[in-house]
Amino acid sequence: MCIRDRQYTVGATLRSIWTDNFYTYLIASHSYNRFFTDVNQVDVAGLHVDGKKKLREKDEVLENGSYDNTSVEQVSTIKLKTTWNAHKNSMITFGSYSNFNQFDHEINYNPTHPEDLNYYGQYPTPFTVNINQEPVAKYGSFLSLKQRLLNRLVVNLGGRYDYNNLLEEGNLSPRLNVVYSVSELLDIHAGTGRYFQDPEFIWITSDPSNKKNLKEFSCDHYIAGFNYLINPSTQLSVEVYHKKYFDYPVVADSGYSMISMANMGDAYGNNGDYNKLVSEGKGKASGIDLMIHKKLTDKFYGLLSFSYSEIKHSALDGNYRPGAFDNKYVLNIIGGYRLSKAWEFSARWRYAGGRPYTPYDRDVSIASGSGQLDLSRINEKRYKPYHRLDLRMDHRTFYKWGTWIEYLTIDNAYNRDNDLYVYWNKAQQKTEFASQLGIFIAGGFSLEF
Repeated sequence: MCIRDRQYTVGATLRSIWTDNFYTYLIASHSYNRFFTDVNQVDVAGLHVDGKKKLREKDEVLENGSYDNTSVEQVSTIKLKTTWNAHKNSMITFGSYSNFNQFDHEINYNPTHPEDLNYYGQYPTPFTVNINQEPVAKYGSFLSLKQRLLNRLVVNLGGRYDYNNLLEEGNLSPRLNVVYSVSELLDIHAGTGRYFQDPEFIWITSDPSNKKNLKEFSCDHYIAGFNYLINPSTQLSVEVYHKKYFDYPVVADSGYSMISMANMGDAYGNNGDYNKLVSEGKGKASGIDLMIHKKLTDKFYGLLSFSYSEIKHSALDGNYRPGAFDNKYVLNIIGGYRLSKAWEFSARWRYAGGRPYTPYDRDVSIASGSGQLDLSRINEKRYKPYHRLDLRMDHRTFYKWGTWIEYLTIDNAYNRDNDLYVYWNKAQQKTEFASQLGIFIAGGFSLEF
């Protein structure tokens, strides 16, 4: 398998101050993403081994291309944002933007063994995607009013409207946030809002019916929390939240009604052996976030954060299941010591609950000769908890023109064996786990001007 991706983003911002109370930002940017994946199935015929069971020669090697993806996506954006301090207690922000989206998808999937069942107990089918989309616009406007009342209360009311020409759909997103200062040390806040997100371009093009069956998926946010200043350098923040997801893309192909694209991660390309999608998925997430942040004082700084959450998504079958990224709890501890202006040492330790995964059905897998997921137990099992320690050392040399920085990092310093993914070992007919990268030492330099 060969993966070679290429990405870059360029942009510029022009700030114009028209009066003391009125200024604008003009922002232009362009992003380019090229995705290249080449997966080949290698079959070796006519093996000969000696008495010690070592490979001595091979008569023939057949390499068949099973999956090829050469795709390019580009987005050009221009945005104008205006801020007007209408009164000492009032600020109005408004503006508009235009995105010009362009993509070229070339994907070919040719299963090398179409007679074998895939992980979902279905026979894989070949498909081809070859679509060149000329620039198509998405544009919108936004407006918000920030108003201070009675010195202690700040209300931020706003909204935005977006129209997607590709999907021929427009959406309005209202938002409200309120902050109340109880004292100089404590403030409490609450807010709600609706947010929309475009489906991935590849989801739109993976099947001819997807363009008319997909729409922007949305999420309603509800949050509340407080910030407390423990001392001049240390702040405690606590926030609870609840989110409701609507119109998430889910698989409509026969035999895959349990799959939501919310659980597919960051993998780019085809959707697997399923390509038809509809916007009928739902989801919900609730949790609490806690953070204690200490700013750099007397050579020390640090951060402690803890999150607990419960995330569930439903696919076309309507059953809510744990989300693929539902770790339940995540703990981060970050600390640093600045020995002098030149030397700095820091460390980060992270602990997270195991991610959900779907176990294999052992009996069915053995009978079929290939790994078969137990579809009655989607995301029922969990990987073992994840934890690792990362260390870093920085040395700075100061010049008139800037700063030269040398650094040394030790990732996963105690070589924790964390799970990467689960797979079916066909030879031994059992479930096994691949591991993430162990201890890794790297160094380098950077420049600051």
